[in-house]
Amino acid sequence: MINAVKWFCKSLPSKAYAFFYFVGHGFKLNNRYMMPVDCPPVNDVCHTDCFSDAFLEKEFMECNTQLIVIVFDMCLKVLKGNAKLENIKEPVCEYSRDNLSGSILQCFATSSQLESYETVKRDHGLYFSHLRKFLEKDIPVTRVFREAHREFNENERVKQKPCMFCDDADRFCLTDPVDGNSELKEKIREVYRIPSKQKLKFKKVDYDMTVEIRPFKGCFLNAVELWLPLSKWNLKLEWNCIHHNAKDTKHSKISYRVEEGAVVQTLYDLQKAKYDLHVSIHLLKQSKIDKSQMEIVDSAIMDLGSFMIMPARLWYKKEEADSES
Repeated sequence: MINAVKWFCKSLPSKAYAFFYFVGHGFKLNNRYMMPVDCPPVNDVCHTDCFSDAFLEKEFMECNTQLIVIVFDMCLKVLKGNAKLENIKEPVCEYSRDNLSGSILQCFATSSQLESYETVKRDHGLYFSHLRKFLEKDIPVTRVFREAHREFNENERVKQKPCMFCDDADRFCLTDPVDGNSELKEKIREVYRIPSKQKLKFKKVDYDMTVEIRPFKGCFLNAVELWLPLSKWNLKLEWNCIHHNAKDTKHSKISYRVEEGAVVQTLYDLQKAKYDLHVSIHLLKQSKIDKSQMEIVDSAIMDLGSFMIMPARLWYKKEEADSES
């Protein structure tokens, strides 16, 4: 995720407005720490496994931006009983700030020593449920968050207290007109690109199948859903471990669901990609010799290439990415 932040900051054009929203697990020491989805369990976590608000501020402040809005939707309770964190000095994030014309606004879904809550009854966490109502309003960006915090405090009955810190950011609005930037548009378009529907031909059984590829839950860039039509055949899917050192290592997993008349298989962790993605689809039938077993009657291969977040090469070490660029 650190590479994702660096990629995002590097992509920002001069004088841009940057809006960064982190929602997930977090904790508080001297700094506030965000825990990526691949972070180890709390009792094993080290500073190198997560990243702090100080690191985030450094990365954004070194960009020539006009406005930086950073939102932390995470718990800010102190981790206790963790020797790895307690005995290691927190890293210092130093940077030089030459551009003093830009502004920064940091918002927190909760305050120090408190948690940030979510509920299964809502599509979003408690904080964003209120914030989303004000994001498109033509008002100063500081007022967007003040209004959201006021509404949160009036309606929620949990031990959670949103707060914010800013300089003169109230001179900016999220609705301010912007000039188009073709280079940035291309970078964003690249990580949103997704393969079109693919038509597969199973010649042995004279069967055609059209597979639709969709972002996971319609929005995530690091997971993809394969929508395969229901048929008389049972299915088995195999795909290469795109983040494995060996290109020919296969990964088999039967964990699909049935929805809208289709078999839906989700492939995760595209952000770890080092190779193009290939998917083998096998048609199965019951074995005549052993009816408890299934046998493959035909197969086809989908070559999906590199798409969505994969071209950003977030899982590469810097020297690896440079050598293959």
